[in-house]
Amino acid sequence: MSLFKKTYTVSERDAEIAAARRTWSECDPLLVHLLGKSEQDYLDEVAANCPLATPEISEPRALTLTEKAAVDAEQNLATIFGGIYRDRECSSIPAIAALERAEEQNSFAKVFGRQPSVQTPFDEMLKAAIQEAATELKKRYDRAPLAVPTSGAPSTHLGGRVEFDSDAGECTEYSSSGAFLRSWAGPPSARPAFEAMAARR
Repeated sequence: MSLFKKTYTVSERDAEIAAARRTWSECDPLLVHLLGKSEQDYLDEVAANCPLATPEISEPRALTLTEKAAVDAEQNLATIFGGIYRDRECSSIPAIAALERAEEQNSFAKVFGRQPSVQTPFDEMLKAAIQEAATELKKRYDRAPLAVPTSGAPSTHLGGRVEFDSDAGECTEYSSSGAFLRSWAGPPSARPAFEAMAARR
C-alpha cells in the first residue's frame, strides 16, 4: 500500500485489499496480532486508508436551439401517440434498408399521392350544362355588328359602311376600302345626316 497516494480507483483499492489478505495469511501466527485484532479489522483498516477518487461532475450546459427543437419534437410525438411513438429504424444492411425506404415511400404515395380521376354521372351532367350555357351565351352576344350602307351620304365614299356597337353605344364609319373615317357616340340616327341611310343589312 502506497502511503503517498491520496485517492484510489476501485480496481486499485481491490488490489490493495487482496495484497493485505495475502499478507495476513502469510504472516507468522505469533506476530499476526501486530497487524490487527482480526483479519476483518485489518482489511477494513486497509480499505479505510484507500479512499476512492470522487468523479469530477461538470455543470450541465444549456441546450442549443437544434437540441431543444429535437427534444420538443420527441416529447410532442410521445404526447400525441400516448408515449408509444418511436422513429422507424431501418436495417443495418444497406440493400435491405433501401428496400424498406422504397416500400415506405410507395405506401405514402398510395395514401397521399394524386388519385386517378373518376368521371361520375354528376360530373358529366355538369360538364354538359356548362357547355350548353357557353354555347347559348355565344349565340346571344357574339353577333355581327350593325352595318349601315352610306352610299347616299355626301360625306362618304360609295360602298362605305357604318357599324354600331350596342355594348359600347358607339358608331364607327368605314370607307368602301375598309379604312376608318370617323366615329361618334350613339346610334346611327344620332346625327341628322345619317337618319336616311340607317338600315340593317
